[in-house]
Amino acid sequence: ADFMVDYIDTQTQGFQPNLESYWQSITWWDVWNSSLIPSTLNDPLAVDIDLNFDHLYILQKDLTIIFNSSRPQKFTLKKSMDYGVTWTDWQYYRVDCSEEVSQGRAVLQVTRANPTAILCSMDYSEQRPYTGGEVAFSVQMNRFALFAGLDIDNYQALYEAYDTTQLISFLSFTNLRLSLEYPASTGNEYDGVEKDLVRSWYAVKDIQLIASCDCNLHGKYCTQVNDSTVCQCSHNTMGKNCEACQPLYNNRPWMKGSYMPYPTGSSNECTKCQCYDHADSCEYSPQHGYGICQNCTHNTTGNNCQMCLPTFYHNASLSLSHPDVCAECQCELLGVRNVSTPDCIEPLGQCQCKEQVTGLKCDRCRDMYYGLTTIPPLGTCKSCACVLDGTRNRDNRCETEYGQCPCKDNICGRDCSYCCDGFYRFPNQILQSCLDCQCDPGGAVSPVCDRQTGACPCKDGFRGQYCN
Repeated sequence: ADFMVDYIDTQTQGFQPNLESYWQSITWWDVWNSSLIPSTLNDPLAVDIDLNFDHLYILQKDLTIIFNSSRPQKFTLKKSMDYGVTWTDWQYYRVDCSEEVSQGRAVLQVTRANPTAILCSMDYSEQRPYTGGEVAFSVQMNRFALFAGLDIDNYQALYEAYDTTQLISFLSFTNLRLSLEYPASTGNEYDGVEKDLVRSWYAVKDIQLIASCDCNLHGKYCTQVNDSTVCQCSHNTMGKNCEACQPLYNNRPWMKGSYMPYPTGSSNECTKCQCYDHADSCEYSPQHGYGICQNCTHNTTGNNCQMCLPTFYHNASLSLSHPDVCAECQCELLGVRNVSTPDCIEPLGQCQCKEQVTGLKCDRCRDMYYGLTTIPPLGTCKSCACVLDGTRNRDNRCETEYGQCPCKDNICGRDCSYCCDGFYRFPNQILQSCLDCQCDPGGAVSPVCDRQTGACPCKDGFRGQYCN
């Protein structure tokens, strides 16, 4: 069918239909003469011509078919809106429309009350002219004028009809089919005479139409992408026909644009979900009435990625959209109450500590306790249990890792419970400390005396407390 839609480049008027070329079928005689099945001999010559497009289009003006033969006595114009999967009748062309009208398949005149009714026309089925005859699918006078007036100038009324009727859908198509069902004839075709049947054939020299891409009023133009026609979408929409919202713009259901209010219409644009820059997509939830963020990043969670995952907390110094807004709790597992969910509390990220454990991360013992992570059994804080007479100012606060108490001078032991080597008599008053042994280096075996009595260990021949 290429010869029905080809064109030539003229010097003065640009590209124009090439009316010198045409497509032609075989004749009825060719079918009759070659038929091997007698039951088909009385069937008229029938041909389907399909025009296939790779996009959904909306017819804007009359569609015109120019025949190079006589026009058919009977044919049906059909359309598909799903790329040829299903077909619907668009208009009937008959010598007599009584059958279509009586069976309710068509009307003889379209009305304002039913602008999408299927029309049956008897204006284009006469045998003459023998060539160059036109067949029209009229949308301007038969459809648009019902609302816009005979001059097609009341666009407000027409646009209202676009929104309130199925007229746009009626004029939309992805494929067109010319079902040529009965060719022009002499009237003697069933006599089986060659001179009569050889005159019955179809020839189409041009099909003219003006249509626009259907972008659901979210795009004005179409373009070719990878050999496919796609809309140039706006209003945060996407898809071949702008039939969906972009991934992060599903805060309300997708809606087709509207022609009203006149003259600007309504874009019904897709709106962005509030995900605080932590998600790339969302899905509208009828239950919530807004878009639910999907696959939150940056350790966030929640319908709007507004919360932190377990073991993370909001950094109050950063905005909700900052990639580091959710900081890791970093709790010391040995110090928290619940190891399986070591959560922390805003605004500072305070972990939930065991008894006698402290610190933002629960990583150290409270005063007077020690050994959370260093002294078995790990995970418990042990009492310092300092011997107060041996600590400075009777202080019971020990070092938190290994529990060393703050001993007075000359007092030793983790808990400050005994005199250091070379000293004796553990004190019993706050200002006292152990006394120096003062062993005589000449008479004593060692400078270390008895911690209780202070007696030095004497060499043979020496005596006295100091071996002197």
